[in-house]
Amino acid sequence: MKSSLKPLAACMATLFSATSFNAWGAPPSPPPVQNQNQNAAGTPGTAPVTTPVAPVLATRPTPPVFPPMPSEFVGLPWGSFLVFPEVSLAATYDDNIYAERPDGSLHSYLSEDVVYTLSPSVAVKSKWTRHALNFDAGGDFDRYRKHDAENVDDYWLGFDGRYDISPNTNVFGGARHSRDHEDRSTPGSNLSQVEPTRYDHEEAHLGISHAFGAFRLRAGGTWDQYDYLNGALPSGATVNNDYRDYNLGSLGVRLGYVLSPQYEVFGQVSTDTRRYDNLIPGQTFNRDSDGYRAAAGLKFTLQPQRIAGEAFAGVMQQNFDYSGFSDINKPYFGALVAWKPTSQTTATAFIDRSLEETVVFGNGVYASSSTDTTYGFEVERHLTSKLSANGRAAYTRSQFNDFDRLDKIIDAGAGLRYYVMPTVYLGADLRIVDRASSFQNAQYSRNQVMFSVGYTPARSRDYSIIPEQEAGAPEAPRAQGLYSGFYLGAQLGHGGLTTSTRGSRDNGTGYDWGEMGAFGASYGVFGGWGTELADNWYLGVEVDAGDSTAGWYHSKAKGDARTQSVDKDANYGASLRAGYLFDGGMLYGKLGAVRTRFHTYYTENQYAATGASDQDRTDTGTRLGLGLEIPASRNLFVRTDYSVTRYGSYGVTYQSDNAPVTYTTDSFRNNDAVFSLGLGWRFGGQRPAVATRPASEHDGVYMGASLGHGVLGTNLTGTQWDGSPPSGPYSFTGDFARQGFTGGIFAGYGHTFRQVYVGLELEGEAANFGWEHQRAAGGGGGGRDFAADKRGGYGAGVRLGYVLPNGSLLYGRIGEVRTRFNTYYHRGNGPEVNQSDTLDGLRVGLGAEIPATQNTFIRMDYSYTRYNDAVNVSPTQPAADVMSFDNTESLARLGFGYRF
Repeated sequence: MKSSLKPLAACMATLFSATSFNAWGAPPSPPPVQNQNQNAAGTPGTAPVTTPVAPVLATRPTPPVFPPMPSEFVGLPWGSFLVFPEVSLAATYDDNIYAERPDGSLHSYLSEDVVYTLSPSVAVKSKWTRHALNFDAGGDFDRYRKHDAENVDDYWLGFDGRYDISPNTNVFGGARHSRDHEDRSTPGSNLSQVEPTRYDHEEAHLGISHAFGAFRLRAGGTWDQYDYLNGALPSGATVNNDYRDYNLGSLGVRLGYVLSPQYEVFGQVSTDTRRYDNLIPGQTFNRDSDGYRAAAGLKFTLQPQRIAGEAFAGVMQQNFDYSGFSDINKPYFGALVAWKPTSQTTATAFIDRSLEETVVFGNGVYASSSTDTTYGFEVERHLTSKLSANGRAAYTRSQFNDFDRLDKIIDAGAGLRYYVMPTVYLGADLRIVDRASSFQNAQYSRNQVMFSVGYTPARSRDYSIIPEQEAGAPEAPRAQGLYSGFYLGAQLGHGGLTTSTRGSRDNGTGYDWGEMGAFGASYGVFGGWGTELADNWYLGVEVDAGDSTAGWYHSKAKGDARTQSVDKDANYGASLRAGYLFDGGMLYGKLGAVRTRFHTYYTENQYAATGASDQDRTDTGTRLGLGLEIPASRNLFVRTDYSVTRYGSYGVTYQSDNAPVTYTTDSFRNNDAVFSLGLGWRFGGQRPAVATRPASEHDGVYMGASLGHGVLGTNLTGTQWDGSPPSGPYSFTGDFARQGFTGGIFAGYGHTFRQVYVGLELEGEAANFGWEHQRAAGGGGGGRDFAADKRGGYGAGVRLGYVLPNGSLLYGRIGEVRTRFNTYYHRGNGPEVNQSDTLDGLRVGLGAEIPATQNTFIRMDYSYTRYNDAVNVSPTQPAADVMSFDNTESLARLGFGYRF
């Protein structure tokens, strides 16, 4: 499934890839940029994209002269051309397909789905010594498993070429047609349409390039046409999108002067003309505009440092025909720097500023445009001849002109590609998007996880990377037999207990639904047996027993209100474990059953002495878990373990009336999520010694991506008023919680002092989960609904750790995070509170990292965050409730990273 991405100054990306003199090489493809007002014409990396930005300002840096590398994609010969076909099939899980913020209607959770995407493409490139001619075509065909109205068939086809008049002069040009669609996150797009908004995009460019002496002259023009197709509403009515059709034209010139083989200075200017075909329905003004871009800059190629790039700065001017729109006069700037520290690694950093068209409006006011400024980076690393990894992140600040709205978008991700055959690959990618906006309803967070399989027949069947002679010790072989045999151990843990409660009220005419929960510590012992199998696999069985202090409490100081609680006590269980052995440790999963004792108390306060339910019961649950096991010596090992257990539901019967005596049964269902740090001993005197690795392998810069699971908990306290006329106030306290998933990225720097590690780390995450409570009084009206949801966040922290002899790192962390929360509160027929708050929190945690290969690592960590400020709500009404939401969260994450 495609995302809203565009390359840096993309309008002339294809143009300048075809204008190279013999001294210029093919520049690196610009990295993806999160731009919320335009869509890509094809998936990232498959086809260039063109958007309305001034031409000659859109150059890319001259590539550095890197050491020669064998070509990975050699192409299939076809006369004097090379053909590069590719086809892939991807399955993407998207947890927020409509890019929504919850609207406050409880139980209206965000829409999630799995999207299947077929992406065929082909590129044909000439291999002439003079001139050049290239063709490309492709498509992205999305099929949603549940929301088939979102299905789209996007495609593109185009060509570009160059005619060499002389060694110093050439003429270049090209054209392209594409059918595309707007992502649902596009500001102002019509979300009421049954299907996404589709449009056709025609584009063309033509120019000339000439070199004389130390001067480089480039001139050209572009033309773009956007034709938006009509849509349909659920009622069957047609949505006329013709008012969005527009054309863009641009003419520009750039003059550069070569100071040396490493540096070139340049100046550039271009026009920007935008014309709309139709007026906005019901409006009498047009949205046409004219402008220019002017800038001066520097291009550089630093061969010894393997760095190349370009930066420019100037002015952006755009004048609108409609007097109600303010003319734009703002700084204009951009940069793109490519760095190749090794022959297998390429890092790119970029800055992009552009003026984007938009259809955002509100309260009768239309935005003329938006000024989007993006900062970001992309890193790609070939780990082996078969395996490569990439990471990327971009931050966009989108300021709408003539409209009071500012969006801040974080778009980040990471991926792996592994060739199981020379031309067949498997891929895995994680993408997180978070948009914070001054316009509350525009806020959203989104996680996408994609798995793909692809066929690339143009890839060399003999491809192999050139080994790097880098600093550091050679790979340490993994000792055989370290994980086999019997073992015993003990562990300490922390986690969340959550309970879903459901029950009727008011003699069956009303109901109460709640998601309760809180956190607590645990401790236990474990023992088991396992054996190593062929190809680094492990299989074993394990039993465990322990106890816990986790429990939640809910009470309202009123006679006909409820007091209830659940405490988790002793437990024992058995599991099957399967694992895979890496250089520094074992990553394992487990599946088993556990028996846990719970103490449940429930009463209607006025009948506490005669009709309370006070029971101890032992329930059986299904446990799933993940962990890392790290050998510290021949027999001693350390483990991190995260387990989630789901139990069956049970009834809680309590007295609900006294005349006559009546009993009511509510339904409870418990779940828990516990992280444990364990220390174990594996028996056997003839065990192999642990291979050693230098602690200095942890020095330097690193980055990675992670998937997380955690519990959001809220202690809700305050006073409430009931009835009409109101009575009270009644004091209230309640523990609410729910489990959910997150996606994240991290990057940092660390240094070791002998075995002691000290580092600084940055992190960002997106989340879409939270808890809720609903209460409906009999006969309509009355009751309270309230909820809290966690969205995206970012933070920074310090890590302090110790490196074990085998190169694994045990660490603790402490830092600050900023997280956005949505809070909802509604009493009876009174006003709703539906607000968004960004809170600061103190995050503490611990974790472990194991080396997977020379530069890659796997990590598992756990953190507990307490947010500094509570969210206070008090909806306006004759006797207002005064409530305080105090949020905390636990979060376990499994991550994959690369150390440079």
